Amino acid sequence: AATTAAAPRGIPVSAVAVKLADVPVYIDALGTVTAIRTVTLITQVNGILDSVNFQEGQHVKKGQVIAHIDSRQLEAQLQQAQGTLVHDQATLANDRLNLQRYQTLIKAGSITQQTLDTQAANVKQDEGTVTADTGNVKNLQVQVDYCTITSPVDGVIGLRLVDPGNYVTTASTTGMA
Repeated sequence: AATTAAAPRGIPVSAVAVKLADVPVYIDALGTVTAIRTVTLITQVNGILDSVNFQEGQHVKKGQVIAHIDSRQLEAQLQQAQGTLVHDQATLANDRLNLQRYQTLIKAGSITQQTLDTQAANVKQDEGTVTADTGNVKNLQVQVDYCTITSPVDGVIGLRLVDPGNYVTTASTTGMA
């Protein structure tokens, strides 16, 4: 007996009205995000980290204060250097006045040429001392300024690698962030 093959049945289809909507697209894949520019924040002075003024992943602007190192010792050294500068400036001013007096007295024959030359040398020596003192004051001011660490660029800051209270050094290769 011959059997007849049954005709295939149709697949049921449902219909819905068309509507406009966002369709999320997800792609599962491995990858690496690489920044265009990275900066490792390393302190330029040694000291105790007082504060960290950022959250990991925070957007920071160039010049924004990121951290602060205890600057009291450097500020005391700066004050001493400023005092030394003022003292040496006063000594220079006094020696210049004496040089002017000696230049008048040499014309009258009241002092020797050696005394005048010695006073002129003292003035030059004082000028050198004042110049060195000025450089020392400027250097210490820069060191105090380095205690406030600011962002060198606009961007997103990464992981905080040092917590407040730790001693940070210029020799650190890992940096602060």
